[in-house]
Amino acid sequence: MEYIFYQVTFTEYSNAIYKLNLTYNQDNTPTAEEVMSLLEEQEPQYFNDLDEMFSSGVVVKVIDNIQESYWKLKIDIQPEPEKPKIKHHINEMEIYKFILSEFNNSYLSDKIKFSIGYYFLDEDGEMGGFSRRFTQENGRFDIKETLNDDTYELENTSFVPMSIPRLNANYLAHDNIKEVTYEPMIEFLVYAEDLVTFRTIELVLQELRAKFIQYLTTLDITYVKEKQDDIAQTETFKVVMMSGEIDYGEIVRVAGKAYLSMSMPLTIEISNIGEYANQEKVYLSVPSVKDNETNEPIVTEIDMLVWNWGSGIDTEPSQLLTNKTVTKDERSKVIRHIPKTTAFSYSMAVYMDFDNPILRKIYIDSRKPNKNTSTEIWTLKSVVTRYDKTQKKFIEDNELGFEDDFILESKVLSEEISKGEKIMFSLSFVPAWSYKDVV
Repeated sequence: MEYIFYQVTFTEYSNAIYKLNLTYNQDNTPTAEEVMSLLEEQEPQYFNDLDEMFSSGVVVKVIDNIQESYWKLKIDIQPEPEKPKIKHHINEMEIYKFILSEFNNSYLSDKIKFSIGYYFLDEDGEMGGFSRRFTQENGRFDIKETLNDDTYELENTSFVPMSIPRLNANYLAHDNIKEVTYEPMIEFLVYAEDLVTFRTIELVLQELRAKFIQYLTTLDITYVKEKQDDIAQTETFKVVMMSGEIDYGEIVRVAGKAYLSMSMPLTIEISNIGEYANQEKVYLSVPSVKDNETNEPIVTEIDMLVWNWGSGIDTEPSQLLTNKTVTKDERSKVIRHIPKTTAFSYSMAVYMDFDNPILRKIYIDSRKPNKNTSTEIWTLKSVVTRYDKTQKKFIEDNELGFEDDFILESKVLSEEISKGEKIMFSLSFVPAWSYKDVV
């Protein structure tokens, strides 16, 4: 910031909000430094608040050998260079903590606990740091001492050591979308000298593998504060996981004890922007398929493999020649499209299942078409959820979903089939409200 005085006219001086009469007897024209010095000595109340002087339009009157000159204060503010803001992204430590938390959230989590690594990350570790586990007196390194809150006695609690050599991250190249796909191989050492312990841990791993198949959840990540007084910024990420084959490896010995080496791959996609198809469920019903006990139409959730929907506009091309209706000549040379009709459809691909009454009917109708089945009214209901940051969970959003009447316009095999291949059908539904009103 720099303070500068420049000479003004008498009119500007007269119109000034404040008028300061400073005596000045030098023969030469005062410099800015001299005027500033006089202000500091004779008018300290103004000098102490130069910003206010500037905003109020203060003009200084200087008497130089009967000659008067008028000077106005100008503050030249040199903006400070803006500090670059801290760029945040997903911290690898948060992913380790997330994996550990999910592995310790199983049906038997009160009995079977997991701990990461040759350097171990405990679920109750301070600041999420790694701590090394040393061999216990009995030779087993997969045991730690815990304090019983009821008896205040030390107890030995076993855990399953798991190692994640690499997260194998693949980052999306985008400025604002923070999206990373991790493909770690999770390795375990399972105590093999006790059959009950081994079978229990094996059961937990199989349960977790089933849980992680197309598993949708969220992860809150809190970033480091730029200043001490700042409020820590927390960002919510959606997470989709996928697991794979559990591999049974070799027997290894640690401190004389036998452990079975096992491994399981994981795929973890985490993103701060975007919605996933996992958030939608679709239900079908038709009046001809009823429950034997209630005599009401059966409503069945459909396990879709892939699905698609969309709206389209059918247009009619037209070209206008140069005439009074066209104000710009160049537009007369371009064909314009006039909206004629609109359409909506919802399509999906499903595996055929003869035990499912809805899919069984579709299979039969595709092979034995008739007038009644071709014009039958179906009810298609779409339920879509969104993540509510206030409630910290996925909730159903009625505006995103719908329920309406449709005609099953197309029910065909997705492709030619041969022995050994699954039967997959492609279904296409179109709105039926206009037809229903007619019939």
